Amino acid sequence: MEQGLQKMRRGSNLTIWTERVEACRNSGLTIRRWCEENGVAPNTYYRWQKKVYDAVFPEGGQFYEVPVSKPSAGIAVTIEIGGITANVRHGADEATILAALRAIKSC
Repeated sequence: MEQGLQKMRRGSNLTIWTERVEACRNSGLTIRRWCEENGVAPNTYYRWQKKVYDAVFPEGGQFYEVPVSKPSAGIAVTIEIGGITANVRHGADEATILAALRAIKSC
């Protein structure tokens, strides 16, 4: 019974930590500044971030080989993740690239 309650509590905490990490990342503030404004010690924030990361990637992060080829049709980079492909064209600005990566990440 106790293990079940601990699991529920851990899941509830993970939800709260995820919301706080997302709030920080979406705030446009530095982590230090967000922590100051929200009364959170930076080391506590980083602990939450690690717990969220470990829950999402239980086997740790992974590196992927990115084949380098001669760009064609103005495409500088092609990113394929989980069957979703994004082509980044020469001259794309940072905001466009970040928006595309966020969209892929949300799928």
